[in-house]
Amino acid sequence: MVIEPSYENVMAGSALSSGDEPLMMAALYSQTVAVAEDRSNAALELLKKKAVDVFILDDGFQHRRVKRDIDVLLLGADTSGWMLPAGPFREPRRNHRRADFLLITGANDKWSSVLRGSRGDKAFTASLSPVSLLSFSANGPKEFPLTLLYRSKIVTVTGIADPRPFYRLVYDWEGEIVETLEFSDHHVYTARDWQEINRVSRRVDLIITTEKDIVKLVQFPFAKDKLLALRVAMSVENGDALINAIVEKLNRARDNVVS
Repeated sequence: MVIEPSYENVMAGSALSSGDEPLMMAALYSQTVAVAEDRSNAALELLKKKAVDVFILDDGFQHRRVKRDIDVLLLGADTSGWMLPAGPFREPRRNHRRADFLLITGANDKWSSVLRGSRGDKAFTASLSPVSLLSFSANGPKEFPLTLLYRSKIVTVTGIADPRPFYRLVYDWEGEIVETLEFSDHHVYTARDWQEINRVSRRVDLIITTEKDIVKLVQFPFAKDKLLALRVAMSVENGDALINAIVEKLNRARDNVVS
């Protein structure tokens, strides 16, 4: 399935068929996203329709069938190394050596000891920072300043693996969370869920959710500009160096193909 960057897809509830994260990336970041079991075939289908400079694979580090030019590996707060089903790792922790670049998003001190001996220009630290609040309507997306959270009474609605960092971002802007509704990761919202959300949010100012969840919730009616997503962006320390290094490797790979 190919998802074009269209807000009409969001309003039509396309997340039910394509998945929440692909639809979110297509709509919010104005990029074409392909969803398929066979990523090679998906790439070939895209190339038939349009010129593509770079393919970015999500969860591609273990996808050995697709030859990549660059591997960027995210390392989060869990440093245990326990593999599925005992922990979140999909292969042994030592295999981080295979990555071209490492992006550490949590437990920096612990990862520093694990990565001792790695190239100094290979590892970068990063964190999520709130950018704005976002609503959807038939007229398209609309952004609001984060100051709207200040002293607002808020119900949070999340369908993500760990909502605790999300709550911290709301608290950082002095939002008052009076109720939390937590659903499982990739939850498909139903009419009963919508009724529950509306019931608990009658006396609050805002319903704050994630970018991944709002693309599924907009199919239901809410009061105008009451349902908002917290937009976040990844801030990378010395990020220009990382981007330049990636671009340099991409250019070398392209030159090798041309020659």
